[in-house]
Amino acid sequence: MTSPFRSKSLCIAAAIGLISPSVLFAQASGSAPAGAQGSTSGTSSAATTAQQLAEDDREFVEKAASAGLAEVQMGQLASKSAASSQVKQFAERMVKDHGTANSQLQQIVSDTGMELPKQPDDKHQDKLKDLQKHSGQKFDREYMELMVKEHEKDIEIFEKYAKDSKHAGLKSFAEKNLPILREHLDLAKKNERALKD
Repeated sequence: MTSPFRSKSLCIAAAIGLISPSVLFAQASGSAPAGAQGSTSGTSSAATTAQQLAEDDREFVEKAASAGLAEVQMGQLASKSAASSQVKQFAERMVKDHGTANSQLQQIVSDTGMELPKQPDDKHQDKLKDLQKHSGQKFDREYMELMVKEHEKDIEIFEKYAKDSKHAGLKSFAEKNLPILREHLDLAKKNERALKD
């Protein structure tokens, strides 16, 4: 227990600026002053912030971001490597639309402490490597077939999330991007059919 004499001395010292009020309070309460508990306090605070997203929200963000990154990188490849002008136009649209979507996604999760992946997941990277092996019309056919499959998966993920999510910002993101993904799928199927004719 702090003696009356010690408390009085501390108050006088605080008043004339020899010690900070936070130290005075810590002495009186028996706790360490703020910022004096070691570097772990900042880490635990960041971890708590990052956990604001529920597990299903984090899973959706990671899947959407990884797929978006892959479609941007595949689009960049196709805009240079495709033989067909229609395929190149489609690829440029993928770079623009999925790049925009990933920027929107980053803004939504920015206050949660979660960062989007910097690269597509391993499965998407393998698909990109396979695509790089082709050229000319073979490349065009492989790319458009892949875009049909990828957008079918994207739509399935976005539809389920838009229906079930309780996170307002991410739910709105999924709902707004669904029509764009469906348009991408229609274009991909159209291009795929044209390459088979």
